[in-house]
Amino acid sequence: MRGGPPLIVVTSHAAARKSLIGAARAHGYSVVPTASGADAFALAMRRRPLGIIADIQLPEGPGRDLLAALRVDYLLREIPFIMVGCADVARRTETADPWGHIMEGLADVLSPPASLYATLQRQASDSTRGLANAVGVGNMLLTMEAAEASGKLALLRGEEHEAVVTFAEGALVGAELRKPNVACGRAALVDIVGYQWREFVFEPADPSDEADPALQGEVTKLVEWARVQNNALLWRMFCEGPGAAEVAIDQAALDAYLHTVPPVYLELLIQIVDDAPAAKLAEKIPKGLLKSMLHEMRSNGVLKATDVACLANLSAKEWSEFVPSHPARGQDPSTHLLRRVLVVLTACFTTVALGIGVYALVSHLLAP
Repeated sequence: MRGGPPLIVVTSHAAARKSLIGAARAHGYSVVPTASGADAFALAMRRRPLGIIADIQLPEGPGRDLLAALRVDYLLREIPFIMVGCADVARRTETADPWGHIMEGLADVLSPPASLYATLQRQASDSTRGLANAVGVGNMLLTMEAAEASGKLALLRGEEHEAVVTFAEGALVGAELRKPNVACGRAALVDIVGYQWREFVFEPADPSDEADPALQGEVTKLVEWARVQNNALLWRMFCEGPGAAEVAIDQAALDAYLHTVPPVYLELLIQIVDDAPAAKLAEKIPKGLLKSMLHEMRSNGVLKATDVACLANLSAKEWSEFVPSHPARGQDPSTHLLRRVLVVLTACFTTVALGIGVYALVSHLLAP
């Protein structure tokens, strides 16, 4: 694995970071260490890592804030992510390899794309089935390209979602979104990458004689382009709300999505759909929560692009950011421990001083 994409290790605990880096390198991974979530996010944008192992507590706040930022960004959402209490693992002395189970977990989350590639390389005539979320739609399309596969990839999500992508010797020659919004070509590819899928079925076949002229180009570039368009769409919705010219709300998909939203978020969802842009709501509501809700709406087909050509001219860079939920309170666990010790010592000193003072006062009053 050396020489390929790196594994990013994120923890501010020096001993744990050193121990984890050693374990990862012993398992053949190229490692890039960092101490903060913000640096890890920036590294992920530049390097597109093999995976990320992050501490439960980072200097800026909980490690789940980094996970949330990665999962709403279409450029980064398919990167495998493992969160662990690094300091606790590093202190284990009952085993010579305290990180062994973490490395096993990393191998498990990396195996679906590798297994799919191996299956396609065998050029089996039977269909290949699996869970789409385990591989990731973008990763799946890139795997088809790498394996030079020929056939039709069907993406399914119950009765309300269905799409078909056609490959000829690894080239993407057709994309059709049949449900929930009928589309083909580049518009369909944007939605295929943007929506959430549960299952995939790949049926091997002879290369197609007819290529879609709207999909000419390398699969890698097409997938990257579709990811950028989804980020741009969400950023425009965040800034301008439902009035944005490039964004539309699918009412049927919205009605279905409303049944899945927790009651506590219904009022917020209604505001996003009917009223103010999320950017204005961010003055009172955590920005990370708003971005997560917009991403969920996009993944469920509620938000769709009305014009891919116009969307291509938008900037998607602003959408890609790490937003800690409690930047002022997020600190290294050792800082919290030191603060607790100082508070306890201060309380003890105050108690002793008060006791001495009371004793002196009583002695003075009782003196003859």
